[in-house]
Amino acid sequence: MIGHSVKSTSVLFVVVFCILLQFLSRYVAAPVTDFVLDDWACLAGAGDYPSYTSLAQTCWTEKSRPLTLLSTMVLFKAVGDRSAVFSLLSLFFYSSILAVYVLSVYAVTRSRLAALLAGSIFSVLPNLTESFHWGQLTGMAWMYLAYLAMVVGWLYYVRTLKVRYLFGSLLAYGASVFTYEVFFLMPLALLFIIDVSQLRKTMVRWVFFPAISLVYLAWRFTSLFGVKTSIQTFDSTAHGFDFTGLFFNTCQIAGWWFGDNMIAAMANGLMRFSMLTASKQYLFILAGVLATSLLCWMILRADKQSHSQ
Repeated sequence: MIGHSVKSTSVLFVVVFCILLQFLSRYVAAPVTDFVLDDWACLAGAGDYPSYTSLAQTCWTEKSRPLTLLSTMVLFKAVGDRSAVFSLLSLFFYSSILAVYVLSVYAVTRSRLAALLAGSIFSVLPNLTESFHWGQLTGMAWMYLAYLAMVVGWLYYVRTLKVRYLFGSLLAYGASVFTYEVFFLMPLALLFIIDVSQLRKTMVRWVFFPAISLVYLAWRFTSLFGVKTSIQTFDSTAHGFDFTGLFFNTCQIAGWWFGDNMIAAMANGLMRFSMLTASKQYLFILAGVLATSLLCWMILRADKQSHSQ
């Protein structure tokens, strides 16, 4: 019992450390930022609707991502141009996302070291910072939380075989994929989290995820099941499946995460850092050294505990 309590406390400490590291990396230098052009466009569009009802009726018939438009427009209509509120919401959403992410990694691996490394990497990747200070993305940040909730729900279902966890996981996937299909293929990853002793029963119920995927594809390919066929818009799906396009998109994604875009993000960060006053530079350097030292100490401590167990 005591060992379980110590382990739970150490996992909670990992979560808190990663959230603090993320706060230091994303928000300390610029707690509140101005709107970008897309944000002003969303604010103007949200103001065109006299009520939330009329806004919802229009957004629901959006061709590609109805929930994305709905959540974004509702947020801009409710908050207006108060950038500080967007920053607070961003801090809340992305801290929640990080906490669930770290706990999910720990639940899958049962390793505090793996959870610590995964959370730390997520907290400091430079090419993610833009998302945290972009009001339009704040309006759909809950979608990432829903994708993670899908994984958590599936984990609980595999371990308990209780249908309510499966239902919650399916509901989270449906809400998230209709918001933004960035993790459209995530159900494939769930196949690696299956209890072999319950393989048949689990696999039979896993097919509900591809079923939701097919409904979403039908939604996109039929222009909202025919509702929006009278509106002429560019539809990339009309060109059919193309391996050349798939290869190009894969290269673009790789370039964003590991190529020139990431290098440019780092270079931009160094340039901004050089523009700070000397006292602030020393403060950030000291904070970075302390955070790195604490991270190294936690890794060594977790590794020592894993060997002793």
